[in-house]
Amino acid sequence: MGAVRDAICLHLQGDLGSGGLMEIVTDVYPGAPTDLAEHPLVVVVAHRAPRGSYAFQGLDHEVSQYLVKGVVKGSGTALASEINRRIRARLDGAELVVEGRTTLLASWEQDVEYPETGTGDGEDGTTYHHEGSIYEVWTEPE
Repeated sequence: MGAVRDAICLHLQGDLGSGGLMEIVTDVYPGAPTDLAEHPLVVVVAHRAPRGSYAFQGLDHEVSQYLVKGVVKGSGTALASEINRRIRARLDGAELVVEGRTTLLASWEQDVEYPETGTGDGEDGTTYHHEGSIYEVWTEPE
């Protein structure tokens, strides 16, 4: 599961050009970012663990789902939407490089959007806007 997640992160971090994702975010995190992380940022987390599909008594391919979302601190709903748009442009249909596996498909499944109010030390009701999508990734052994 970590290999696919890491491949998604590296693929998104490679979007460096003009109009690319990394032009508007500070980093892409595999899992929850630290409290010191600067916003806006992207988070990649497993949504559903890999499920195997077998053919002729052997593993044919695995299917897993990942939530990939932009997180913007403060009044950044438009920026969160733009981050999500750039993620989708980069990730939907991408050929991910996964160690020991061949990517058969990386596809958008559904959108996710919600606000979160911070309650930790020094948060004082800060709003975080989360906007992203769930992606399904199919891989097979090399």
